[in-house]
Amino acid sequence: MTKKVSNYFQGKTVLITGASSGIGEALCRALARQGANLIMVARQRAPLDSLANELQEMTQAQAISLDISDELAVNQLANKINLNAIDILINNAGIAHCARFEDLYQTDFRSMIEVNYLGQVWMTRLLLPVMKENGEGQIINIASMAGVLGLAGYTGYGASKFALVGFTEALRNELSGSNIGLTLILPSDVDTPQLEREEADKPTATRALSGKVKPLSADHAATQILVAIRKRKREAVVSPFSGRILMRLCRLFPGISKTVLDAITRPHNQ
Repeated sequence: MTKKVSNYFQGKTVLITGASSGIGEALCRALARQGANLIMVARQRAPLDSLANELQEMTQAQAISLDISDELAVNQLANKINLNAIDILINNAGIAHCARFEDLYQTDFRSMIEVNYLGQVWMTRLLLPVMKENGEGQIINIASMAGVLGLAGYTGYGASKFALVGFTEALRNELSGSNIGLTLILPSDVDTPQLEREEADKPTATRALSGKVKPLSADHAATQILVAIRKRKREAVVSPFSGRILMRLCRLFPGISKTVLDAITRPHNQ
């Protein structure tokens, strides 16, 4: 399995957003070990430069500081990198503010839509025309199980990920018959600095829900994501077995699953 994954990514150029920590950092390390050339994008310059310097010993790794919610700045990437060389785009960047609806600020809703949804749209608009011209390419949109399930505490985050899921499904339909691969990734909780920050503000109802599925390590999540990319899957649920079962039940029996989720949160909503 490892050898097949390594052969697949060997020599490919992969652009990853949100590359400086969490799943993005784990993906960069795994891809570097498998011989991919990396273009790593994130807002924070210092950790990105540090990671690039470390990975240069294994592969070509270019660090670019960028806020993907800034459409103009995204478009200016064309002046900094060779878009034609990119084989795979991994839209991984995202932010989360977890709180009850009435405790979230207007800026929280706006920032999550701008980064989690529109940021992915701007990156895709930049690279999809080039991939079409080249006749091949892969785009991977990393959403969340919260982008399919309506969960307490995620009225803002879930909405932004629901939007990303809808965007991906519609774009996949437009790309049917082409050589452009499009994969939707739906992770459950992953042990990252972002999740650690979320834990401080999680409502009790959200804790009751998230406690049903143990967080994955970032390395484990990255491994599952790379397997999904290699297999060119349309969708992959990146989660422990319990999370994958929960997702399957929610897809097959939405009425029953909503009743169960409500029963978990109801004692905490008073």
